[in-house]
Amino acid sequence: MKVTGLIFFIAAIIFLLSKLSRRKGPSRYDRKPSTPWNSLSEGEDPTL
Repeated sequence: MKVTGLIFFIAAIIFLLSKLSRRKGPSRYDRKPSTPWNSLSEGEDPTL
């Protein structure tokens, strides 16, 4: 009985930690890479 409670407790902690770590992930995708070809997305010609 104690072992199942311990396993449930550890599983709950792992679940909560994985949920918290996913919230921080998308912020790294907000940055644009700094290349001249990004101007194509803004309608400018990078070859000029």
